[in-house]
Amino acid sequence: MVEIRADHQAGFIAGYSLIQGMTMSTRVVLYVAAIGVFAALPTVAQAKHKGPVTEQTQVNPAKFDGTWRGAWGGSAPTVISINGGKVTSYTYTGTSVPIGQTTTSGNTLSFGSGYTVTLTLAAPNRATAQYTGSQGRSTASLIKS
Repeated sequence: MVEIRADHQAGFIAGYSLIQGMTMSTRVVLYVAAIGVFAALPTVAQAKHKGPVTEQTQVNPAKFDGTWRGAWGGSAPTVISINGGKVTSYTYTGTSVPIGQTTTSGNTLSFGSGYTVTLTLAAPNRATAQYTGSQGRSTASLIKS
């Protein structure tokens, strides 16, 4: 059984009376605002965790190491070679393309020089790739050999 002290009971009754005097639409706005406040509060897990909480599982950049083969849009062959978590070569339809800087974050690896290619691990030997650049956008399914 819940015990309500007299001073808390008086506050509860005053608050209840205030809410009863509101229109239904005002009550809905108040309830939605309260839900937003509670949703923004840190969870117990976040409060106990000393660092930032991320939803991504960190992946060792070396998991990308190997030669990835696929085709942009299903028809333009591409090969991406990665060593030590860094892209060492990239070919598009058999032609070598400048690589630029490689970055990794979680289960993604990105590189490019005037374009961006982002690989996202789907399984240990499978990835999806997204190209964005002057040629537009394209996707590819890649297999590591």
